[in-house]
Amino acid sequence: MGCVSNGRVAGKAGRGISLQWLVALAVVLGMLLLGAALAWQGYHGIRQTLVAAAGDAAQQVGKTIDERARRLIDPAQSSIRLLAHNPAAHTQAQRFERLPQLVETLDANRMLSAAYIGYTNGDFLLVRRLRDPHLLQRFAAPAGTAFLVQSVSRGEGGVVQGEWRYYDRALNLLQAQAKPEYRYDPRTRPWFAEASAQPGTALTPPYVFFTTREIGLTMAQRSVDGGAVIGMDVSVNDLASETQGLRITPGTEIAVVDDQGSVVAYPNLQRVIVHEGQGLRLSRVGELGVASLQHLYADQQQGTRAQPYQVQGQTWYGMRIPLTNLAGQDLQVLIAVPAHELLAGARKVLFEQLLWTAALMAMLLVLGGVLGRRIGRPLKVLAEQVQGLAGFDFSREVGVKSRVTEVRELSHVLSRMSGTIRSFQAITLALSRERDLEHMLDGVLTHLVQAAGADAGVVYLFDAEHALLRLAASCRGEQYPAELAVDEAARPTLPAAVNQALGLHERSLAVVLKDRSQALLGILVLQLDDDQLGQPFRQFVEELSGVVAVAIETRQLVEAQQRLMDAMIKLLADAIDAKSPYTGGHCERVPQLAQMLLDQVVAADTGPYASFNMTEAERYEFRVAAWLHDCGKVTSPEYVVDKATKLETLHNRIHEVRMRFEVLWRDAELAYW
Repeated sequence: MGCVSNGRVAGKAGRGISLQWLVALAVVLGMLLLGAALAWQGYHGIRQTLVAAAGDAAQQVGKTIDERARRLIDPAQSSIRLLAHNPAAHTQAQRFERLPQLVETLDANRMLSAAYIGYTNGDFLLVRRLRDPHLLQRFAAPAGTAFLVQSVSRGEGGVVQGEWRYYDRALNLLQAQAKPEYRYDPRTRPWFAEASAQPGTALTPPYVFFTTREIGLTMAQRSVDGGAVIGMDVSVNDLASETQGLRITPGTEIAVVDDQGSVVAYPNLQRVIVHEGQGLRLSRVGELGVASLQHLYADQQQGTRAQPYQVQGQTWYGMRIPLTNLAGQDLQVLIAVPAHELLAGARKVLFEQLLWTAALMAMLLVLGGVLGRRIGRPLKVLAEQVQGLAGFDFSREVGVKSRVTEVRELSHVLSRMSGTIRSFQAITLALSRERDLEHMLDGVLTHLVQAAGADAGVVYLFDAEHALLRLAASCRGEQYPAELAVDEAARPTLPAAVNQALGLHERSLAVVLKDRSQALLGILVLQLDDDQLGQPFRQFVEELSGVVAVAIETRQLVEAQQRLMDAMIKLLADAIDAKSPYTGGHCERVPQLAQMLLDQVVAADTGPYASFNMTEAERYEFRVAAWLHDCGKVTSPEYVVDKATKLETLHNRIHEVRMRFEVLWRDAELAYW
């Protein structure tokens, strides 16, 4: 039985609130809480609600746009990396054979506007999806057209041949037109040059696609063999439209801009695209006509936290959220929230807080009654637990939790009393039932340490032959030595000598254990606090030590009797082995072999002996039976024990066997002659 370190049953009672002051203090604290709640909510409620709502919502908007941008770009990057592993086609026929792959890429990525391949000799192949009516009309596509294939090839002598092909959804060729004026050279384009100079994917900043009037970016990657560059136009128009649904309030303005101030995404696309001469470009923040966003972009002090600013006599809260997933560009989201719309939610929160304040006031009216019940409940539980102790039910735990000093101290006292009673019961059971001396000492010492609230405890037994105190039981006593020398001159003052040897001095209690004849059996040592070394506790330990000494003496006598019995059994077995030189050592070997067989049978976890087991008492009976299995030989004469043949007579009668063979030999010889 090991030492269970579960701390003291009851520690020192800390300082608490007196019962007579608790009710008055609770009412005062309640009134203070009411006043503080009203003041705090009135001063900080609107401001903190507004800032928290705007800041958290802005962060969420930025994360949402970032995630949606990643969903637009990642599929296209995966597709272009797969296409880059195909070897470059050298003939126009081979290039058109790759048309299904490009079409499948467009179908798998809804945001792809076009997919194309530029070759190092200047050839070009582009597949564009025609899904808008204005694109079908612009390219004069025949009915049923789903894809437009634009190609440029350079024949012998450098002759450039342009061709447009129109396909339906099943890639059936509807029409082919020669386009001599179509002389697009991919080698002169930035996407081709950037992709050719690096092994990874090249990404351009967002811009306006000239053909489709969409806002997007171009990504390109060199093929693995270096013979071509695959490019894709990715539209981000959906990202602009989705910002409309991410507004914090109906009047919130949201725009995505790059580091040059160009607007990449805004709910109204007509404001984003600016016609400049024959070309198109992205609008600047100042060209949107939204003063709140223009002021927010110009103020570099604005960050991710909501900060107020004034625009045309109106208060706005602005945030700048950086993006990380849109093509690796330095983009950010500008969010401007009108303060008057944000205050509507704050007023609602303030109204709800006033309702809570009214409810708190109502609760204060009944606080006294509820508090009284809560104070009386622990006392009622303690009374029921004490009634159980009075009815000899010591199995229940005693103790309650309370902030009241008097109740907590009473709970600690009753809990310690209950634990002490249970420890007494456990000590009594260990003294009366445990047959093994070491187990008995471990059990008694453990419960004694727990009942006394001691830090540690040990029991030393006296070895008279070597004049030593040997450690027999320990509870949290790892620091104690295994042996202590006992000087004959120090026996009259043995407790003091032990304390001095252990270095414990005044923080320990050492009690000598003696038998009925006052012979030294051992010593009990408890390591205690200063407040536990009073005379009542010393008297209790000394009285208990007498019971322990009697139990030790009894167990030692029983063990000595057992050893005597075992010695007599072995002596009988040795006498049996000594009767015959032919069977010498048999009675000693049989117990060893029997024990080995028993260990194997008990250890078996499968087969017919899987459930077989034996108690310690049954094992002892088995060993005794093994030693005494030949006890009947004690009365058997030596000529019977040593006889090598059947026990029909006292003699071997070998001469009769010899005469029988002689007669048979004689008869055979006579018959022969």
